[in-house]
Amino acid sequence: LTDGQGRVSCARTGSLSDVALDSSTDLISLHIPEQLYGRDEARSRLLTALSRARVGPPQFVLLSGAHGTVRSTLARELAATLDGGGYFVEGTCAPLGRDVPYAVFSSALGTLIEQIITSPDRELTAWRDALSTHLGPIASALAEIVPGLSLILSDLAPVPTIGPIET
Repeated sequence: LTDGQGRVSCARTGSLSDVALDSSTDLISLHIPEQLYGRDEARSRLLTALSRARVGPPQFVLLSGAHGTVRSTLARELAATLDGGGYFVEGTCAPLGRDVPYAVFSSALGTLIEQIITSPDRELTAWRDALSTHLGPIASALAEIVPGLSLILSDLAPVPTIGPIET
């Protein structure tokens, strides 16, 4: 760093207190546009799936592609259109979790559980009843890989130990 006369101030005094900042330098700022460009077809397909889900059965959409292809941005843009009328669930295939079985599903279902446990009591009870009914005896095993599931389904039986032949 130099003082106003081009001398290295820090080396001389050990302090930066006498270094004058150059007020004539223009500040440079980075503005990232909110709008996605060139993704109209993908956006349209996602909105079509959302429209189908609003009037019919739930839809499962899988976004795939190389790093930097704005999948997350597209997905979050879709999530913003829900307006409380559904659940947005996402899971990512992070490079560090590739050796963990079912990691992407565990992550995705964990985001669903986070939304469910913040639901009003009536909705939470409906979810608890539906999950208990439909998961039955596998609920305990699923609770081991889905974060928070045990918060919704209490009193889960321990997962039975099975031998190598059964696995």
